[in-house]
Amino acid sequence: MENNSAPIPGIHPNNIQLFQELKDEHTKAEKLLKRVENQNLNRSSFLPDTKEKSQIQDGPFVPAINELRYVTKHLFNALESKDFSSQAEQLRRAKNHCSRSIYDNYDMATLICLEEIRAFKIEFSDVEIIPTVPDWHEITKLAKEAQKVLEKNNDNQDRSEGYQKLEQIYCTLNNKIDKFDVCREELKKKRKSSRFMTITTITSLIIATIAVIVAFFK
Repeated sequence: MENNSAPIPGIHPNNIQLFQELKDEHTKAEKLLKRVENQNLNRSSFLPDTKEKSQIQDGPFVPAINELRYVTKHLFNALESKDFSSQAEQLRRAKNHCSRSIYDNYDMATLICLEEIRAFKIEFSDVEIIPTVPDWHEITKLAKEAQKVLEKNNDNQDRSEGYQKLEQIYCTLNNKIDKFDVCREELKKKRKSSRFMTITTITSLIIATIAVIVAFFK
């Protein structure tokens, strides 16, 4: 079949489409890696000091980065290949490493989201969350679904199908968690107001009790 794509130095004409697919997958993997790194930097400060936080902060992106490093090896091998089929095989292997980098990134990005939700729930366990975060039930439902998908993906050798679903869940969760900063300030105000009302009520009861006792002994 004739290939009308523009020639690429070192790439066999029949492999140009495969090379373009590799390029697109690599671009997606790099952008996602940067996005998850920024997510980690911007949000991990809100997490309590736990084992999970240490795991998130201490090199969580190594697997994804390593996968992208392997791409370079296979790309060089492809450029050195003398025939169409062996070059195509090296390009496919490089593309597979890009895909695995994407899967690893979605794993970590989703785990960060789940840890943020858990920390948020613990932080405001003494305040009613739903009035301030109306979709809190949906968030916790999505979190449970994400956990199940992660566990299922870990058991499957073919990760592509499961990660399409995980990507959708992550994007939805991530957008909702973006609102946590604003909600956090509102919930802190509610907690402060609630504590003030509690102290005021207790103080009033104490004063009333004292007044009754004083009146009784007069």
